[in-house]
Amino acid sequence: MLNINVLPYKLNMLIFSLYALITFPCYAGSPSASEYQIKSVFLYNFVNFIYWPESAFENDTSPFNLCVFGKNPFGAFLKVTTENQKAGKHPIKLHYLDRASQIHTCHILYISNNQQAQVIQILRLTKKYPMLTVSDVDNFIPLGGMVNFFKISNKVRLAMNPNAIRKADLKASANLLKLAKIVKR
Repeated sequence: MLNINVLPYKLNMLIFSLYALITFPCYAGSPSASEYQIKSVFLYNFVNFIYWPESAFENDTSPFNLCVFGKNPFGAFLKVTTENQKAGKHPIKLHYLDRASQIHTCHILYISNNQQAQVIQILRLTKKYPMLTVSDVDNFIPLGGMVNFFKISNKVRLAMNPNAIRKADLKASANLLKLAKIVKR
């Protein structure tokens, strides 16, 4: 497993950041940018709270691929959040995909809302790989997804399916699981 060496103070800061973000309100009248800025930070922080097997990488310095499939709802936020960052020794590379045949190299795959009609087909393709699937598509976890963003009281929350994460040969940190609504399918 890729075990990113995170110093205790850094881990605490990441946990604090995730907690602060999960409770940050996204008001309906405010620009949607704040919602996707929060989701960008979550996607980046999943790198530190999910562990991938060493076999997910060609070598010690091959890229960590964070992919957005479909329309990019993040604007520049995700690019700015991940720019010049690393997952251990792996430089994080951001990819915007428009064909399902491109997803095989992703470590994290965010599926945009405009791909809702293809979610089941996309998730079938991901089962072959150690890949974290994330979306804010309604009922994403019952369809086979791993992490689902949703809002309650205008706050961004996340639901996770630890069983689906384990089946992909990934491991979620207990600290991340504490922040999420656990949904088993």
